[in-house]
Amino acid sequence: MVEKQFIYFWYKELGWKNDPFAVKHPEPVQEYISGYENEKKKINYAIIEKTPIILITGKEGSGKTTIALWLRDELKRYKHLVAVDYINRNVSFTNFLKNLIEPFMNIREKLALKGTSLSGKAEGLIKDEDFKQIFEAVYLHKNQLDPNTIERYIANRLKKKQLIILIDDFNKADENYLKLIEILTANNIEGLQLIISSSTAIPESINKNKTLKIELNGLKLEESKNMLIKRLNNAGVKSLEQFDDYDLTNIHKKSEGNPLKFLELIREKSIDIALSKTKQLKNNNPNKETKTIVDLDLSKEETEKESKPYEIKVISSAEERQYNIQPTIKKREEVKPKRIEKEERQVKRIR
Repeated sequence: MVEKQFIYFWYKELGWKNDPFAVKHPEPVQEYISGYENEKKKINYAIIEKTPIILITGKEGSGKTTIALWLRDELKRYKHLVAVDYINRNVSFTNFLKNLIEPFMNIREKLALKGTSLSGKAEGLIKDEDFKQIFEAVYLHKNQLDPNTIERYIANRLKKKQLIILIDDFNKADENYLKLIEILTANNIEGLQLIISSSTAIPESINKNKTLKIELNGLKLEESKNMLIKRLNNAGVKSLEQFDDYDLTNIHKKSEGNPLKFLELIREKSIDIALSKTKQLKNNNPNKETKTIVDLDLSKEETEKESKPYEIKVISSAEERQYNIQPTIKKREEVKPKRIEKEERQVKRIR
């Protein structure tokens, strides 16, 4: 059997089904999120109270995106009351605008989207001049879009519905986002809420007095453990038996409670355990040559053993010695019982 000297699927060496750390933000988020209970309650309260702007700050990897995704999924359950537009650096500005206006289209406007131009019947379907300009700019690319047109469209349509715009990694967003957000916040549109996550300060033109600021400062040790076990459950692991409390405490301290750093360090530790396990299996290979402490020369015939002294070899780093063992013959002494003679006693008869 050839010894294993290299591994690729390191997680299989630990008995895991997959790499539980491969996906940065696994979904559904509700099954993996851990900690920040007070922060989530504050966000929930602010949405109920329709606080215009909620700013979520924290270092890279502190959990801002996880909180934003959690909130997005929770709000989807109330889509008849709340329109949610989630954007990040991977969402183009054009798609952002489409997601922004489509929840507020009427039936005629939705039918117009199926056409390729505003000629004929499609032209008669659109009565709103603001939507007509948006349609030509966003869908037909005929003209430049004026951000004020979007602001008027949103303000007129927000009557029975609430609009929440979730902007993740705002510090990395395109300049077009910044211009539009500045216009939307400047007019205090009723029913509009902005939830922004950023690792840096946002412009003063957006950061107003009515902004609720929530800072994510990292997870506690038990919260980090809970996050880890949720990840491992997805890999078919039910406990943290691969890690001892000493290692987990040190890793948490080194990560300063940052969820992303904690998971990265745990992954490094897991790979190290897998590699050490492979090395241990190699050292425990039964085919490997082992040292013999005592080697008795028993290959000789029994008759030769009786006629010659026994030879014992001791294998060690010390100088080899030979010992001759001779049988000791001791004569058996015959022990005779000692005879004891009884004394004669005279007995007088009493009359």
